[in-house]
This record gives sequence, C-alpha cells and structure tokens, in this order.
Amino acid sequence: GSDAFTVADPRRILVLANLYGRDIDAVKAGDPATVTAPVPDRPVFEGRVRSVNAAIDPASNTAPARIEIANPDGRLRANMFVSVEIAADLDRSGTTMPAAALQQTEDGPVAFVRTGEDRFEKRALTLGVQRADWVEVTAGLSPGETVATAGSFGLKAILLRALLGSTD
Repeated sequence: GSDAFTVADPRRILVLANLYGRDIDAVKAGDPATVTAPVPDRPVFEGRVRSVNAAIDPASNTAPARIEIANPDGRLRANMFVSVEIAADLDRSGTTMPAAALQQTEDGPVAFVRTGEDRFEKRALTLGVQRADWVEVTAGLSPGETVATAGSFGLKAILLRALLGSTD
C-alpha cells in the first residue's frame, strides 16, 4: 500500500541554461540565478548555479549550466521552457542606467543628468554592454547620478530646438 521508492523529488529540481560565448567562462558554480516560468502569474524562482558543463554541445555551440532551485508547489515540470538570468561577475567596471535614458544625437549617445530641481545637463556617453532594459556606461556618468528617463526625449527636443535657433 506504499511506494517502494521515489524516482524523482519535484520539490527540488535542476534547470539547464544554455550559455553562449563569453558567458561560458564568466558563469561559475555558486552564482545566483533567477528562473521565471511561462505559467500564469509568472512565478520567479531563486537558485544557484550548481555546475557548468566543460563540454560544448556541437549542435547549439552552448555549454549547459545546471541551476538548482526549490519547487515547493510543483509549478515547474520536467522539460518545461523557462527564462534564466544568472548574476555572474563579468569583470567589467562601469555604471548602468535605464535604456530609456539613452538618447542618440549626431555627436553620439547622450543622457540628461539632473543638476538641480528643474535643471538637466546633456552628458556625452561611452557605452559598454547594451540590453533592452539597461545600458552600461563606461564614461560620462558617475554612480549615483540621476538621469532623465521618461522625459529624456522631450529634453532632447528642447536641445535640438535651441541648436536650430528656434524661439518657441
């Protein structure tokens, strides 16, 4: 009337994340990872990288990282596709800002840095890694400075009108 053994314990599972290029060397055992499931309410699971495979899969040119996470409610299932973010030390130095703060001008990328209550200064930037939601700034912005995000396009428009000599 009882089970002789358990084949798998779904309360703790391993997630395989395919690593590409430089990420293979950057990700190490113990790095924190966040796993998001494509199910209702998009639950987020926290875990740690257990290991990174030394061999590269020749079909995908990736190395799988094994991430161990708790799955107490059993929401994750075997062979389910998930999104994974791993917080790895990329040995980079710089400041990050929201991508919404970035504006492109004829002279290159800029951001508008708050210098007073209603005052902003245009700042030329040197960029590093760029993602959809954030941008790495390697020069032109210091940690802790406040940048315009939602209103940055409006500030760019004011700047361009001033450069064109408009009095509006």
